[in-house]
Amino acid sequence: MEKESEKIKILFLLPTLNIVSPGRGVLNLTKSLDRSKFNPVICSMRKADSLAKEEAKREDVKVIEFNMLSIFDLSVIWKLSRIIRGEKIDILHNFGFRPEIYGSLAGRIAKCKGILATVLHNPTEDIPLDYGKLVGGIMNFFRWLFSLFGEDIMVAISKDAKEGLLSLRFPESKIRVIYSGIDKQSFKKNNLDRKKLLERLGLQSNNFIIGTLANLKPRKGVSTFINAAKIIVQDYPKARFLIIGRGPLKNNLENQVKSLKLQNQVIFCDYVENITDAYQVFNLMVLPSLTEGLPAVLLEAMAFGVPVVATSVGGVPEIIEDGVSGILIPPKNPQALAEAAVKIYKNAKLSSEMTKNAHIRLEKYFTIDETVRQYEKLYKELSEK
Repeated sequence: MEKESEKIKILFLLPTLNIVSPGRGVLNLTKSLDRSKFNPVICSMRKADSLAKEEAKREDVKVIEFNMLSIFDLSVIWKLSRIIRGEKIDILHNFGFRPEIYGSLAGRIAKCKGILATVLHNPTEDIPLDYGKLVGGIMNFFRWLFSLFGEDIMVAISKDAKEGLLSLRFPESKIRVIYSGIDKQSFKKNNLDRKKLLERLGLQSNNFIIGTLANLKPRKGVSTFINAAKIIVQDYPKARFLIIGRGPLKNNLENQVKSLKLQNQVIFCDYVENITDAYQVFNLMVLPSLTEGLPAVLLEAMAFGVPVVATSVGGVPEIIEDGVSGILIPPKNPQALAEAAVKIYKNAKLSSEMTKNAHIRLEKYFTIDETVRQYEKLYKELSEK
């Protein structure tokens, strides 16, 4: 084991540390790093989620947090550079727009040995959809500008994200692709009393439960999921639809359910205490998104042997082979979603074959061990520059 001073010290910088993406990916990564060679520290630019902090503490990972007042809070640069110097950080690893801009400046001021950023989505699709074409274009311009001098490497989490960066003229020599794998050990079936959980949710054991896990924002396509539910229940009245997540569209989506008279078929659940419970309740997992990076929820469903139907957007086709390890459908198409769900509902053999193939693919390409191996190689490369 190397002495503490000889380890490569990495600061993982996030807008907010939480238990969903990108926080989940950072927690998985820090937990799995070789601690005899690497010393991780997490910095949250806004107040961190208490559950995420507790998880980091259990893994002996230091969490630093401060309250960034707004996107124009330039004092963040000074605060970050002080943290980087004070913690004697070797490598700065940024996740998200604010870390990419403010982190790269602070990292250069503090003279980090290396700075890298993980790009979680195709920037040509995700940012304009969230912020509009004008603001999204300005944000992408600044990301491009800062990538020229502020970052040594940009890690795209999918080939689709890489293509997006290249189309915006980000320097190809700086771009690497590393898939964000999951820790399968965290997704083992527990001793869940499925019947009791179903009762708590107002469901019965003879229901076919089609679920989705999502932040309730427009780009997650949950409205399409609800429209598909209306089509499915006409022929399959025992089907139930479980939407797990929070977000600004919740009231709109609840009103949509009422207008379609689906109150008895569609159940909203803000969250489940243990996310693994959700996958043990689902008979089918649906991802109806309009845009995606490399969605962890698909990998988690695959780990649990839950069949999946997902829109063919972003990095999703890199996870799911259509008709082999799941079914891909076009976005904004409730009819196609309904037909794919019914196909799995009616064909247990097909469902079983797909989940087996999905598990094989997960083992081959999307484990945290492979992700960590590639990142450790990058950290070592940057520290030796």
